[in-house]
Amino acid sequence: PIEIPCHRVICTSGKIGGYSGKSNSTVKIKLLKQEGYLK
Repeated sequence: PIEIPCHRVICTSGKIGGYSGKSNSTVKIKLLKQEGYLK
């Protein structure tokens, strides 16, 4: 199976969605920016 880190999962609508069971996605956005997925 292919493993995808949970912070890389994005809603089909294109919204960021939650992270680590929380609706606050500040950490998720920070991780995605560090990895170059967001600007």
